[in-house]
Amino acid sequence: MWNNLSYKKRFYRIIIGLILLICLSYKFAFQNTLLLKDNLEQLKTELRKIENAPYKLNMIQQKLDEIDTRIGDVNFEIDKGGYLIDIIGDFCKRNDLVLNEIPQKHVFNKENFNVVTFKVLIEGSFKRQLQLLNEIEDQPIIGKVRSVCFESKYDLKLKKKFLYGSYLFQSLKESN
Repeated sequence: MWNNLSYKKRFYRIIIGLILLICLSYKFAFQNTLLLKDNLEQLKTELRKIENAPYKLNMIQQKLDEIDTRIGDVNFEIDKGGYLIDIIGDFCKRNDLVLNEIPQKHVFNKENFNVVTFKVLIEGSFKRQLQLLNEIEDQPIIGKVRSVCFESKYDLKLKKKFLYGSYLFQSLKESN
């Protein structure tokens, strides 16, 4: 049968056979190899992305620590008002300050956290109030000092000036 065909027909059949052979060899041999090569390149790029993962985790941990120091003691219990009065009251006795306003707690619930706020009003000299502020900031269990406001008032009856310091403490507690 092959011998009966003209050279032109033989040539076309060989070309068609070669094209089919190339397609089949590509399908069975080269296609899988090329797919594996593409997968390898993707895995390499993913590996490059996660090479810095320990460094990035350390950076994230540092940011979390920084946020924690800014926010306050997350494990703050709501009934720390008595402890706050003990610390401030003891300091006021030792340093001739007057605790004018006993701290009243205010609890604000936002999402999964309770923001607990105490406001304390103290009367006395500026230097002693700064010493109190320093001592309070050294006790992180109370919470973070969020605001301090000093205000002087003149008493017309006594004809004296008094300095009042308003201290605002805040901390977080996770809601149950």
